[in-house]
Amino acid sequence: MSECEPVWHPWAEPACWLSDELPLLPASWRYHVWKSAITLPVEGKEKAKGRRRSVEAGELVVPLARLTEAHWMKWFKDVIYSRSGPGIGDLVVHEIESVFSANPERFDIPIIPRLPYRNSGSNGLPFLTSTWDLLTKHHLDDEDSLNRLLGGTYFDIFEALGSVKAVLDISITAQSWIDLKYTREVVFLQPKPPESAPDFLRMMCVRVFRNAGLVAKGKHYTPDFADAVSRRWGVTIEKPWTLEQVGDLLGVTRERVRQITGGMAHSYESRRWPIPSELRVIAEELVATNQEMLGVAWGGEVVNVRREDATRLLVISGLDGQSLAPLYGIEDRLGSYNLDLKTVRHRTYWASKRMGLVQQDLAVDNIVDEFTGVPVELIREAISYVASHDALPYDYVLIENQGSCFLINALVSVLSKNGALPPAELHEALVRFFKYRTPGLIFPPQRVIDALLSEDSRFVVEGGEVRLAEPIVKDIGETYEWMWQEIAMAPGHVLHRTELLQRGRENGYNASTLNVYFSYSTYFKPVKGNCVTLTGVVPSESDVAFARARGSEISVQTKVQSWEAKGAVVEVRVLVGNYLLDTGLLKLPVACRRIIGGKSFSIFWGKESRGNVGWSSSVTTGWSSVLSYGAILPGDEVTLVFDLAASQVFVTVSEDLVEDIEF
Repeated sequence: MSECEPVWHPWAEPACWLSDELPLLPASWRYHVWKSAITLPVEGKEKAKGRRRSVEAGELVVPLARLTEAHWMKWFKDVIYSRSGPGIGDLVVHEIESVFSANPERFDIPIIPRLPYRNSGSNGLPFLTSTWDLLTKHHLDDEDSLNRLLGGTYFDIFEALGSVKAVLDISITAQSWIDLKYTREVVFLQPKPPESAPDFLRMMCVRVFRNAGLVAKGKHYTPDFADAVSRRWGVTIEKPWTLEQVGDLLGVTRERVRQITGGMAHSYESRRWPIPSELRVIAEELVATNQEMLGVAWGGEVVNVRREDATRLLVISGLDGQSLAPLYGIEDRLGSYNLDLKTVRHRTYWASKRMGLVQQDLAVDNIVDEFTGVPVELIREAISYVASHDALPYDYVLIENQGSCFLINALVSVLSKNGALPPAELHEALVRFFKYRTPGLIFPPQRVIDALLSEDSRFVVEGGEVRLAEPIVKDIGETYEWMWQEIAMAPGHVLHRTELLQRGRENGYNASTLNVYFSYSTYFKPVKGNCVTLTGVVPSESDVAFARARGSEISVQTKVQSWEAKGAVVEVRVLVGNYLLDTGLLKLPVACRRIIGGKSFSIFWGKESRGNVGWSSSVTTGWSSVLSYGAILPGDEVTLVFDLAASQVFVTVSEDLVEDIEF
């Protein structure tokens, strides 16, 4: 590329809604709005030779049908707007809202002729930041959701977002950015990412100028005017330019500059554009300090920039102004209560029982109980600052410790091993896992997990499945790996628990550990008939029947593994065999029988009474009912807890596991 060749042609990319280059309303609406009009307050009108005549303030009436074509500003040419009143865009939106409310079904019109599919690029379109805020609020900001919206009707978008302004912005901007090279599918052009901060500034000046509603066919609609006038509007790392500065650059009077900028159809609203790394560093610096002057890298040099100017430019570029507020202020306020952000993060993390997801009210209550007098709103503000995601459904936040938590670890582990999974299957696996990992904590609904996965850059949701954004190979441990391979190689990827336990004993694996893993792990899931398969696999009826048949052929010998007397309590660990299940008879060691003393005991599984223990000579009887109730199989290990004082015995699955169990 030669030095004279421009790096980026300023009019090379499409325009956006509110630009005079595009219609202000969809062309398909023309016959639905022909009876409606907007009334614009005006202060006067300019004559052809540039002289202004003095007239009283009046009104200009323009039918909405005239705004369904490009270059709609011709109907407002030479008008001097009343700057105290609403702009053209605001008036149009207000009028359309009344039309929508009267008969919304009339706008049940397709937006584009074909449904966009995967990799359409719809999530990179430069919508207004207010539109993106609505999409994010309703969890519709991912590519799949946007494709469905754009493949539907105008009414569909209104029903989803409840905003006429968002309907117009999404539909007209998206249609403008369709890549016409593709004839069989809908693919959207993407805004050119800037190569440097100065390159970004040149792009933004043109982008702001073109989408501000100026007359597109006017003689001042040029790159030079875009560069100068946009700086007047604040598209600069310095103070906004004065009328004199703009006039000097363009060779016109300050009054002429005022007339040009006064011809805007609306007040410019920020759109989401790609920003260079230099501006991201500036954004981080704004958050990290409360200094009014910042030394920042700009075009290979370090320049001093006012906080106000840097914040304004970032907001125009699509960043949230509130997210740029300094953390120093909140640290200072927390400090007056002997509290800091590190402590807030720590307490919130532990309120989630290290799982990571917790409702803000629960975290706030825990901190308030410990640090009395701290305003609740201050704590909620602090939690929002330290949370990885703070706007999840049902007031949940994701809080991480050193960049991770049990939930993220579990998600990464199962997706790295089992591959892409449907959201419902993934949520069920997490429910199983955390039922054991964090007992007593209610796991969040699937809607919360779905929202988290769609927002977190570590995961990708597309095609009805969730996958890792960056594939990784994760070591899941020897026992897990052995189980995974055994089940993966079984017919239909399904095994009966008895067969799996038998194989485990033959290979030296702890039966109690295996029991917990295939009941509560994210990698495996139980299926009917006491079988187990891999998460994400749906075995056929015949595969399950075959696994059950193989399991029924396995014979396990009943064996008392160990027993211990603790005062008035005797604990007995028993490996359950086929004979015990079939007959309900169990012979205890002689020394154990002497302590129990031949008494009759009521049998309980949890709080459920399941019969009584009797004696037949030296053998205890009556175990069949409770073992059947607990779905105990040959090869399972149970613990019998005899309470000698209460004449009760409690039966549980043995889960006092060896230390190699990891989650």
